[in-house]
Amino acid sequence: MILWIAKNILNRFFGVDIIKAQKIVIIGLIAIAALVLLFLVLSLRSCFKKEAKIDLEQIEKINKANEADRKKELQKIIEDNADVVSTVDNRTAIAETNVIERNRLIDEKIKAVDQKIAEAKTQGRDITGPELECLLIPENCS
Repeated sequence: MILWIAKNILNRFFGVDIIKAQKIVIIGLIAIAALVLLFLVLSLRSCFKKEAKIDLEQIEKINKANEADRKKELQKIIEDNADVVSTVDNRTAIAETNVIERNRLIDEKIKAVDQKIAEAKTQGRDITGPELECLLIPENCS
């Protein structure tokens, strides 16, 4: 009875033949089931893959063998570039000496300017901006 009512409603209001609609629904369900089954098979297949066996002892042996070769190569590179290393060391030492010497000269100039400012204050004079600049950088004064 319910099937007859559903068949009449679909046929009269929507113009759908229930027999044809059943075929389309069944084909769609079969296609969806096939896709789900395919997805499950592919996802489960990845669970059964063999894991690679890693032999840590063999890897350590290979690394130790390579370590000796790498040390020989590094020693050869160091020997080939010994003059470059000594040049860099010498230039670094010279640069450090230059910085120390420059800082010493700046400190001496600052001390001399401080003495001149102290002498001016004892004489009762106040040093202004241009005078102070002349004391700090005498080359800029005319």
